Amino acid sequence: MKKKLLCFSIILLLCFSVFTTVNAHSGRTDSSGGHNCTEKSVAKGLCTEYHYHNGGTSESSPSSSSGSTSTPVETKSATQIAQEEKTEGENKGYTTGVNEGYEGQKTNSTSSGSDAYKEGYQLGYEKGYSEGLAKLEAEKKKKLEQERAEGEKEGYSVGGDDGYEGKKTNSTTSGTNAYKEGYGTGYDNGYEEGVEKFEKERAKGEKEGYAIGVAEGYEEEEIDSSTSGTDAYKEGYKKGFEKGYDEGLEKLEEEKKAAEESGVEQGLAQDEIDIPEEYEEDDKLKKAYEVGFKKGVTERDEENMKVYMEQGVKDGNADKRNEPMDVKAIYIEAYDEGYEDGQVQLKDSYIEQGFEAAFTMLAYEEPNLAKDSYNEWYKEGFDSNTKISSIVESAYDMGLNGDDLVIPEEYDKAEFLYQHHYDLGNQQRSADNTKTAGGLFGAGFLSWFGRRFYVARKMIK
Repeated sequence: MKKKLLCFSIILLLCFSVFTTVNAHSGRTDSSGGHNCTEKSVAKGLCTEYHYHNGGTSESSPSSSSGSTSTPVETKSATQIAQEEKTEGENKGYTTGVNEGYEGQKTNSTSSGSDAYKEGYQLGYEKGYSEGLAKLEAEKKKKLEQERAEGEKEGYSVGGDDGYEGKKTNSTTSGTNAYKEGYGTGYDNGYEEGVEKFEKERAKGEKEGYAIGVAEGYEEEEIDSSTSGTDAYKEGYKKGFEKGYDEGLEKLEEEKKAAEESGVEQGLAQDEIDIPEEYEEDDKLKKAYEVGFKKGVTERDEENMKVYMEQGVKDGNADKRNEPMDVKAIYIEAYDEGYEDGQVQLKDSYIEQGFEAAFTMLAYEEPNLAKDSYNEWYKEGFDSNTKISSIVESAYDMGLNGDDLVIPEEYDKAEFLYQHHYDLGNQQRSADNTKTAGGLFGAGFLSWFGRRFYVARKMIK
């Protein structure tokens, strides 16, 4: 009996040793005490799938008591093991690829291990490298965009100021290419908007200044183009104000001119002013209308006074007074003035007749005129001709001296007078030549004295 028990124990021990030997193969175990079969173990027939050693199970741990009851060993197929190794390699390759792609260097694209592991590693590495590289490029792009955006922002600000001020001096800058590129773009955009902003503000100022200028010009207010606001606004305001002021003033002058002309027309037609309603409510236009009315009245009066004066002159010349009735006093005054002028002209005409008659008469002969006053004026003219004495003396001397008779052209009308007194002088010369007594001196003295006496006597006549 003891021998049988001993033999059974030996056989049991041998079986346990064989089992242990069969399951003893290479490969690290995980925290659960199991692991996948490697390709080498599968090839040797040691295992085919995931399994545990030393009685481990999916519920056991390395710290399980060695005396615990053994459970059946879980095994995995070679396909499962290969897939898991591929997945493990893919994860490892992905991580490495991401890191190297992000670093921009490709150095660990292959790996050691099973074929499945290397295949997975290669796939994971390529995928990770692409993603890492894409991440790197994205960050580079983002950085460039940030630099470009910073440059564009700064350039836009500077360009806006330059455009507003109308000067283009800061279109370039220093920094990275992206920053400079952005700066240039921003500067150009800012410059254009600065110019546009300036023009908008200037245009606004010009528009508002024009409206105010028109109003103030029309009211003839003192010119004041100053205002508050930006430089562009003030520049536009000044320009618009001055233009508007001139146009407002011109508009007022045109309306005043029209009002004045309308007043002139009324003044030419009547003596009582009647201001139209359109001018009554505006003091400036009302005043212009009144000025025009006065001009019209004055023009009409002057024209009528001229007519009445001419009529007065005509009546004065005719010596027939016909004073107008039921007219303005100034018209009567004009007629009277004209009549007096006509009377003077009438008197002058008779005086002139008498003056001219003196050239043709040896002695005054009373004319037969319509009125005594005419005769008086005629006689006044005859007596006023002082030229007769020089004519008489000159003609007599020429005859006395035996000179040829010469009558000045201006005295052609006095030919009769010249000839008469020339002959008298000539007669006196002949008489003087017949005298023998008294001597040469006495004869000459008597001749001179006789001439003077003759002239004086003729003048008295």
